[in-house]
Amino acid sequence: MAVRRRDGVGLADVGEVLRRGVEERVNTVAVTARVRRDRLDMFVRLKGVFLTEEPDTGRRSGRGREPGTGREPEGARESAGVGESEGVGEGGWVVVRLGFGAFEAVHTLLSFGAAVEVVSPQEVRDELARVAAGISLFHASDDVRREDGRRAP
Repeated sequence: MAVRRRDGVGLADVGEVLRRGVEERVNTVAVTARVRRDRLDMFVRLKGVFLTEEPDTGRRSGRGREPGTGREPEGARESAGVGESEGVGEGGWVVVRLGFGAFEAVHTLLSFGAAVEVVSPQEVRDELARVAAGISLFHASDDVRREDGRRAP
């Protein structure tokens, strides 16, 4: 016996609609980022819905490397100042690939602070830098802010 809601839609139908919505989700913003290895587990639990592929933990192809190539993501070392043997904690950084349905959704990455670095695209890096600067200004002490809320020179 099929269970039906009052509007006549079966629960199996609702499940199918939800499944299709997840599987066929259009990711309009593709992002490559690096996550501190010691924060990866929490990142995957909280942001896993945005992952477009399994994170490259570097255990097979080298720490912080592009999957299947053995190379670091373009600009990764320069932008973070992380050298070949440097890193965070034991394992350094892990490359993740994410997909967001809307540009504004990338703001969720800010919840991880400096434990996440967007490698590309540059537009997302710029947007997160802009928002983070605004947050910093907003929380600056009164003696370094002008009346209009902007940082004093």
